[in-house]
Amino acid sequence: MACDREQDLPLGDPEFYREVGPDGRDYQLYIPRSYRADRPAPLVVDLHAAGEDATTQRLSGFESLAEKKGFVLARPQAEFGAFVGEVTVFARFWSLFDRTDVDYVLATIADVRTLVCIDAARVYAAGYSMGGNLTAYLACRSPQTFAAVASVAVLDHPVCDPDPTPLIAFVGRADTIYRMDAGLDPDIFSQTAGGGPPGARPGPLDDEASAWASTNGCRAEPTVQEVNTRVERRSYRCRHADFEIYVHEGGHTWPGSFDRLQASRLIWAFFEDH
Repeated sequence: MACDREQDLPLGDPEFYREVGPDGRDYQLYIPRSYRADRPAPLVVDLHAAGEDATTQRLSGFESLAEKKGFVLARPQAEFGAFVGEVTVFARFWSLFDRTDVDYVLATIADVRTLVCIDAARVYAAGYSMGGNLTAYLACRSPQTFAAVASVAVLDHPVCDPDPTPLIAFVGRADTIYRMDAGLDPDIFSQTAGGGPPGARPGPLDDEASAWASTNGCRAEPTVQEVNTRVERRSYRCRHADFEIYVHEGGHTWPGSFDRLQASRLIWAFFEDH
């Protein structure tokens, strides 16, 4: 596979944005300096948490990996919505239960491909918190698009019944938003996602993991490996698609260097294998 994109590109520019779709919503596009037009590149779609945006999602640190590994990075942005609590706050929230944001993400990918040479067999999605919820819905509403997905600070087996999908996830024992024993906080789920259909709220980790294990054709019980004294890796033996979870001692966060756990590097290594 080869393609020719000879136009002048803003390589290595973290402030490059493009608009897509009828509402003109924008997304951040990072094209590494290592990009070559005659070499189809992988694409990572990096989805922010509720209330945040493409700029805050730079916490993933994918830019430095993109330079080293040669992948292109796209960060779509959710539309503004109302967070109704004691005070109404307008912020960005993903639409999980219809095709609005699925279609927007697909339009983003299509737009990226008009500008740079992308390997269609190596398109991936990673998401933080509510962005992780959206990666799960992308897996079932556009099953032929993503070679693998990653979810950070939540595990959600979506109600739209996904096909087998390679999945890596990260959850924290001290997380009070997505609690391992109780799932996503009901009030936060109602305020950010609108409540959704029955069964849509991400439940306890073991329940969501069992559902994904069934979808991916895995043995019910994972192999548990102690990565270090504060991190364990739960890997499943699967017939159809790989599945693994990293459990750490932190809270609702994207693991960087704490607990000697670097989520972005592990996510990219998982993606490279798929």
